[in-house]
Amino acid sequence: MQVSLSDTSILEAKHSPTSPIFSLQTKYPRELSKACQDAGLMVRAIMPPTVQVGTERVRVCLHSGNDMEQVLLLSGVIEKWVKEKSNHATENRLEAAKL
Repeated sequence: MQVSLSDTSILEAKHSPTSPIFSLQTKYPRELSKACQDAGLMVRAIMPPTVQVGTERVRVCLHSGNDMEQVLLLSGVIEKWVKEKSNHATENRLEAAKL
């Protein structure tokens, strides 16, 4: 099964070209930030009341001190997490269809 990282029902990246900080908007920011933190990455879940309900996100800041290995690690962790989330959602839909 191939998963598109452009599936905004699970994850949407938002950024400004003038800032090294970008957000990964998801309904599951704590799960995504934990996956990244478990891999040794420093990211933070931004939750209400800091942001409005429904706009929860994971904040990521890339800077000149990050090397290619770290960037690839970040993208790999995100890709793995999205695939796991997508597979879990598919399993839930299939299970619901059986009922």
